[in-house]
Order: sequence, then structure tokens, then C-alpha cells
Amino acid sequence: MIADGLALVALLTLAVGCASGGVDNVDTPVPLTDTPAPTSTPVAGPVARSDLVTVFGEPLASGLEVADVVENALPSVVQIMSSLGTGTGFIINEDGLVVTNRHVVEGDTRVNLRLVNGDEHEGSVTFQATDLDLAYVQINSTDTFTPIAIGD
Repeated sequence: MIADGLALVALLTLAVGCASGGVDNVDTPVPLTDTPAPTSTPVAGPVARSDLVTVFGEPLASGLEVADVVENALPSVVQIMSSLGTGTGFIINEDGLVVTNRHVVEGDTRVNLRLVNGDEHEGSVTFQATDLDLAYVQINSTDTFTPIAIGD
């Protein structure tokens, strides 16, 4: 169940990054089959549950529906704007501690963050692990944030 959740967190962060303007320095994937191009355009705002059910109709191995996991996780996903470009991360506690990749914030001590609801905050890079390509960013705010549910 934890593996399903972490895989979906990765999917969510990529989806939010793409919907909010894309991820810098990433090549566009080349389709491996002759699948027709999607006819809908990506939206920058929250995704409707009915759209998630259409795209992810099959339940995960854990029995959870992908639409439920996405709907619950999305409020915890943040867009990170650094001097290197744009990336994503997710909130892990109510105080606004964000986990992201180190390469997203490398060389910065401060970054700008955008929540899915559009709120923007400044954040301080508080920890970087080069060997794991992980970093922590603390949202500089007294607000309470919605942490992602990772597992039990």
C-alpha cells in the first residue's frame, strides 16, 4: 500500500508540474505506439474527480481507487520556483515542511512556492542530501497546511 501511495505522489507531482507550466530541462517523451494524441487541453486548476475516474478506472493493487488517492493528495502538492527553474514537492507536516528533489533547489536558500489553491509563499531550504537527491523546504508562514498521507 505504501508503494502505491509513493508511486501516486510521484505521478501527482509530475502532473501538477505539467499542468502549471511544465518542468524545465525535461525532454518531451516520444510515444512508443501509434496512440492518438489527447484531444483535451491540460488545466492549471484542480482536476475533476470524474476526469480521474475516466483516466484511472482500475483500482490499485491495494484496492484503492486512483481517483481517491489523487483527490486526497492534491492539496499537499506544491510547485517550487527556484533559480534553476520549476519543480514540485509535497507537504509532510501541518507546519509546512515540504519534501522535494535536491536538484530543484540546488544552490538556493530561498524559493517561492505555489499551492494547488493558488496561494503563494516564500520557503527556506533547510536540508539537502546530495546522495539521495532530496531536500526539505520550510514554508515561511504561520498558516496550517495539509500534509500528505504517506502510509501507516
